[in-house]
Amino acid sequence: MSTCNNPCCPNASRTTFSRAARGLVGCLCGLCCVASALAQQRPGTLIGTVTDANVEAPVAWVQIVLDEAGRSTASDETGQFKLVDVPAGTYTLKTSRIGYGALVQRVQILPEDTTVVRLLVSTSPIEAGEVIVEAEQAFRADDLGRAVLTVEDQALRQSLGTTIAETLASQPGVRMRSMGPAPARPVVRGLGGERVLVLEDGERTGDLSATSSDHAVVVEPMTASRIEVVRGPAALLYTSTTQGGVVNVVRGYIPTISYDRPHIEASTQVASVNESVATGVMGVAPFGAWTVRADGSYRSAQDINTPLGRLENTGIETLNGSAGVSYRYRRGYAGVAGSAYTTSYGIPGGFIGAHPTGVRIDVQRRHLEARTEYQPPTPRIPRIEANYSYTFYEHQEIEGNGLTGVEFAAVAYHGKIVARTQRLGPFQQGAFGVWGQYRDYNTGGITFTPATLQRSAAVFGYQEWHRAPWRVQLGGRLDVRQLTPERTFESRIIGLVRERSFSGWSGSVDATWEQDDVDVGVIVTRSLRLPALEELYSGGPHLAAYSFEVGNPDLGKETGLGFEAYAHVHQGRWEGRLSAYLNTFESYLFPRNTGELFVRLLLPLYQIVGEPARMYGAEWSGTWHITPRWELGTQAAYIHGTLTDTDEPLPWIPPLSGHVSLTRRLGALKVGATVRAADSQSRLGPFEETTDSYAVADVFAQFHRTTGRALHTVDLTVQNLTNATYYDHLSRVKSIMPEPGINLRLLYKVYF
Repeated sequence: MSTCNNPCCPNASRTTFSRAARGLVGCLCGLCCVASALAQQRPGTLIGTVTDANVEAPVAWVQIVLDEAGRSTASDETGQFKLVDVPAGTYTLKTSRIGYGALVQRVQILPEDTTVVRLLVSTSPIEAGEVIVEAEQAFRADDLGRAVLTVEDQALRQSLGTTIAETLASQPGVRMRSMGPAPARPVVRGLGGERVLVLEDGERTGDLSATSSDHAVVVEPMTASRIEVVRGPAALLYTSTTQGGVVNVVRGYIPTISYDRPHIEASTQVASVNESVATGVMGVAPFGAWTVRADGSYRSAQDINTPLGRLENTGIETLNGSAGVSYRYRRGYAGVAGSAYTTSYGIPGGFIGAHPTGVRIDVQRRHLEARTEYQPPTPRIPRIEANYSYTFYEHQEIEGNGLTGVEFAAVAYHGKIVARTQRLGPFQQGAFGVWGQYRDYNTGGITFTPATLQRSAAVFGYQEWHRAPWRVQLGGRLDVRQLTPERTFESRIIGLVRERSFSGWSGSVDATWEQDDVDVGVIVTRSLRLPALEELYSGGPHLAAYSFEVGNPDLGKETGLGFEAYAHVHQGRWEGRLSAYLNTFESYLFPRNTGELFVRLLLPLYQIVGEPARMYGAEWSGTWHITPRWELGTQAAYIHGTLTDTDEPLPWIPPLSGHVSLTRRLGALKVGATVRAADSQSRLGPFEETTDSYAVADVFAQFHRTTGRALHTVDLTVQNLTNATYYDHLSRVKSIMPEPGINLRLLYKVYF
């Protein structure tokens, strides 16, 4: 096996990591010195009570947030709360509590005075989503405030799975690409890989999950607070691939809100289908102007059980932890955080496109980041945010004989500055920013992909205009990328390996006509995807994926044009959203199975190609509140993909699918049943397999109770209640085993 001779190698990484750490600490110290020098405004005090609007009883353990001040507290057993030393000003106050609807109102804090409020909250028969205060809220780019869907609270606990992809798989338009349970990755509207950017706290993860189906996303969902999916103009703040969009996992490594007392969350989850046990804990504590946060989680699972037997070599063991600290001053905050993620998981063998005996993959990731926010004394630019991050990623694929077949390593540095704006010309709010990345990539083992330096940069902007009944969102982005292999040479396999440079623009417009009970809109998008270095320079066997990957150094960029029309209706007891879309691509980049074999290793040959393509589809999601206690939910999604030059179906397109759910709320108890279904898929790319239609039943129960200052929640789910045998089209293992059998999953979580 070859040795990495650059900063990506494990030995060199220790020096690089320590330099990055010293740089981050120095950055924080400098920021704190600046913060301390700023003059302090005379503060005031906010006190209040939270009362149940229906029974006039105090409500304990309600989270109260002063949004613009970054301050948070919770009501005590008597429903009372208090925030002291709040800078004078007008703020947006938000409440959240399981079982109660969200409350939003404006409060004014006077200097050296006490403001008293009484908050009336009502029990909610449905789980409230993310609150967006359109008229008052400053746009927060780090919150991805225009999420098309947000999974949090009860919905997140009910769907919490082994991976982010499994957790999101029940959402409209989202499916899961899998090669076993561990390396699953989200697929949005039939688009996956490089077309869907997975972020953690708005930062790139630095992993290689987008490049191959055997590579896992290095994000543990156990301690996530919410997950967001973003498309359209707001996605351009993070990526140029707007048609697939962004999946952002919000964890809060660097605490951005000050708490009045320590806060702890602890959870444990068990599942029967793979004898898995997962546990996680998160704690945050204030020390004056400083806030300290730490979390940790551990997950262990055995092989998956299916109705036809065990799927061998699918176990997983993951350890994840982080620690962060921030300092808040009158005009913002500054903070640093570090995290470590280690996992070992199996890829089963024996199916089409798999290593015959299976492979074990060991991954480690080390991440450091610094972040600061400053609020200038000008109303036009309410916030300026800057962040810097360092990520070291290492990935080894170990064969059954214990030898490492392939090793990947990468060191990445990211930096970004975003200025949020208000009332800029005709626009009410928005953001402008710049982003840059430096990535050092290397491989070892049986592979011929050269070590490569990648430099990327982008400028972007997002603005909102609204004048009743119209709301318009605009976004634009310009990206450049340079890829420099360690040497220029002629490869017998892929051709001339040389430096390549790419640039291009992307943009999106979302225009919505808003009425009291209906919103109708259209989105027009131009997307851009610049080739990844693996697509340009790969030239060797990839044993975990059981393929011989052939890159194309002559690839051009992928551009797409998308159109979407949607309607959101909300009348009385029911609401629904229907959307239809068309995406076209001038040069859709994908690995084509050529049908040939690399003779010496008998591996199927996959060639990266770019061909014109077209995708269209529709999505529906709706909820009918039959009574205050009964609720019926429906959901469906359809996608059709074609290579337009040959009229050949695009590979790996999910079939028509959806679900119907019925839930009943009985005080603190919520119970329900869901039927998941999918049509057969017979429109196949080369060497794909037909999958039959199926319908699968699940049942669940959720319960919460407050004792003292603790809130306890219990979530029980039984998946595949009848132990049905069914196959998912996006699963690579469907040729040898069906989807998991009956699964009893129990999650207990407590908040202090």
